[in-house]
Amino acid sequence: MAQRILQIFSLLILLFCATIDARERKIKIPKGVTVPNQTELAIYIPPNQLNARFYLPNPGVWVELGEALSSARDQIGARLFSTFHPVTPGASEQYGLVLDIDPEWDADRGRVILTLDYVLRNTKGETVHSGKQTHSERFDAGGPGGGISNAALQAMQNLMVDVLTVLRPDPVQFPATGHIDEIPIETLVDMSEPVKSGTGFFVDAEGSVLTAAHVARDCPLLEGFRDGKTFTLTPVASSAILDLALLRSGLPSTQHLTFREGHDITLGEAVTNVGYPLQGVMAPTPNITRGNISARAGLQGSMGVMQFSAPIQPGSSGGPVVSDHGELLGVTVGTMNISSLVERGVLPQNVNFALEARLVSQFLSHNGAAPVTKPKPLGNGSMEIANEAALGSVIRIKCYE
Repeated sequence: MAQRILQIFSLLILLFCATIDARERKIKIPKGVTVPNQTELAIYIPPNQLNARFYLPNPGVWVELGEALSSARDQIGARLFSTFHPVTPGASEQYGLVLDIDPEWDADRGRVILTLDYVLRNTKGETVHSGKQTHSERFDAGGPGGGISNAALQAMQNLMVDVLTVLRPDPVQFPATGHIDEIPIETLVDMSEPVKSGTGFFVDAEGSVLTAAHVARDCPLLEGFRDGKTFTLTPVASSAILDLALLRSGLPSTQHLTFREGHDITLGEAVTNVGYPLQGVMAPTPNITRGNISARAGLQGSMGVMQFSAPIQPGSSGGPVVSDHGELLGVTVGTMNISSLVERGVLPQNVNFALEARLVSQFLSHNGAAPVTKPKPLGNGSMEIANEAALGSVIRIKCYE
């Protein structure tokens, strides 16, 4: 999504970062409609939309699409409804109606265009109204870049006025008997296609799953997929610093990865990486690559990260790096960003990074999971042992918003 938006808006040469137009707006209310409406309203907008921003290298500004949406929601919602609550993690406020909004940005000939598809449901999950509102503005409307905030404000205003005009809700018809934290999340998110995907793996017999934190971040609904079965994943703990997330699958696991006693690694030792790269393009089956430990450190200034050469692709994040004895040596967290290096005439190959197993083990212990550690077996091990251990524990993870 972000890449598509960047391509669209780059063509328009936006000169300044979008700013929120906080001026008081006149709202035309049809006769017979009283505001603020007393019905308690919950509003859901996908987190990736509220966090949407991208950088335009020329002229060097951030475009804040998510900020425009959240500000429009708050300004218009507060003026037209006496009580409204954003649907956010941990929110438990009562509501009578929940408004599910799906935004889509576009641009054409110097204008920014925002389309808001929406569904309004009662506390029983029944659809009581749905529709679509589209509004476009010049980029420079209301000031440099102000078209983004103006489009968000006007589209949100049109949406909520339409709800009040068509439905004419009241707290008697829609009493606030629901609680936001009890809304079935699958009724809010778009289940047609995941917004991102990654890789995880089992680390104990109880079905605890490890993945990279950026795979699970801001995901209202996480699903795991393995052996033709789909199951819900519940976040337990996360660390942005380590880029690790611990999830609960609720499924017992007959195979899970163990740790090497002492967590020592040998430069040059062979490793296997398993992941689910490029989902939507590649088949939904695990992908195995082979390489070795290239270095005990990653980029300058990084700590606790090792470098390995087994090729990875987008979607491999969170996958295990496994020794030929079947031990977990690290968790895949990223790869070298080659774009800036290519500009300097350098083309790095297979420079990938994994968080060291010793930090992974500490993270698990700190968050109530019991990492299984075993002495390093004698002998050289084999690719077959590594493949069996990795494939036996790995799962595909999908994030829906």
